[in-house]
Amino acid sequence: MGTWRGTVKSFLILLAGEGAARALGLFSVVLLARALGPHGFGPVVFATSLLAWFWLVVDNGTQVAATPDIARDPSTFAPAVQRVLGLRIVLGLGAAAALVLAAQLASNTETSAQVYSLFAIALPFAALNPRWMALGVGESRLLALGNVAGQAAVLVGVVVLVHDDLDLNRVPFIVAAGELTFALVLLGGLAPRFGLLLPCVDIASWRRTLRKGVPLMVGSASRGALLSFDLLVIVYAIGPGAAGYYGAAVKPVLFAGTAAGMFALSLLASYSAASGDAALQLYRRAARSAAAVAIVAAVCLALGAGLLVDVVYGDEFDPAATVLAILALRIPFMALSGVYSSVLIAGGGQVQLMQNNIAGAAVNVVGVLAAVKLAGIEGAAAVSVLSAVVILVLNVRSATRSGLVPGFHTAVRAPW
Repeated sequence: MGTWRGTVKSFLILLAGEGAARALGLFSVVLLARALGPHGFGPVVFATSLLAWFWLVVDNGTQVAATPDIARDPSTFAPAVQRVLGLRIVLGLGAAAALVLAAQLASNTETSAQVYSLFAIALPFAALNPRWMALGVGESRLLALGNVAGQAAVLVGVVVLVHDDLDLNRVPFIVAAGELTFALVLLGGLAPRFGLLLPCVDIASWRRTLRKGVPLMVGSASRGALLSFDLLVIVYAIGPGAAGYYGAAVKPVLFAGTAAGMFALSLLASYSAASGDAALQLYRRAARSAAAVAIVAAVCLALGAGLLVDVVYGDEFDPAATVLAILALRIPFMALSGVYSSVLIAGGGQVQLMQNNIAGAAVNVVGVLAAVKLAGIEGAAAVSVLSAVVILVLNVRSATRSGLVPGFHTAVRAPW
């Protein structure tokens, strides 16, 4: 902990685990789509999207907010996790009840209402997972293993239990089993070091955690709304076909964003554990490495956009190639934003980070409304890049004005 080597090792392990988990998840999605057919698979897609938004309420930034303190003093891990798990279970039960209510309002048939409501059972199980807090004690390998195990459980459940659209109601239980598997693998792996981690009630601690976590939750929701709003405007202004092109183009960029987020979380744990010159050196290496790797990835993705779209999606998705080439420009800005986000969280700047993300989302909302009418889906992609630039600039300004780190130009010129 607290070293560049530890940061890179943690990131690579998390990335490998995420890659394996996504591969298993892709198999699950393909098998579900074939077994359920379009009419059965549609409700699953909508329900999982709905579930993701309610998951933000359960998470509430609790894990990321607790990671810096744990990294600075690993002996606090067990009591911190027990308090946070207690809070997350309460939030999970509340979010599950709210999801059931939302499912009734968002459904136009009794069948879809039932399916959407059943997905609520996954939220309390997901609340049992300490996830990113484990990075504070260097357990990235166990975290990656739990991620893969959870997706493997889902895949097995789909293969064994889902054969046609009559099995639609089994899917929510399979998703819940995957969440429970992830949580149990992580908690079981942590038990030899920290004992049995049981949720506990600590109202005062919950209030402190929520004060730190709510700004992170709002910031996450703001970033998540960027893509959702783009697609919503495109669907209504141009049509579902254009939204299909845009959605296809954004998927590789989202994966790059996931990788950048994992690097930022690995950095958060290491940076929080370091201090003084060691922390400054870690920040410099992270900023330069993130910029260098992200620029190379963006250039390769932009130049190879046409070939990638043809190979993955086919000729009928050719309009997505231009959009992908534009969206690829987001990657360096997302990667660097992640570095400065980690610095801000470690320094207690959650509120500033939230404000920066909201500002970026506001730029996106106003810009997309105008750009889609003027330049179609390519215009929406350009505005998405602009939003990423705005968030990066604001994050850099917040981190430097707070005295947490020197400016990026200093990081570039400083020796390795």
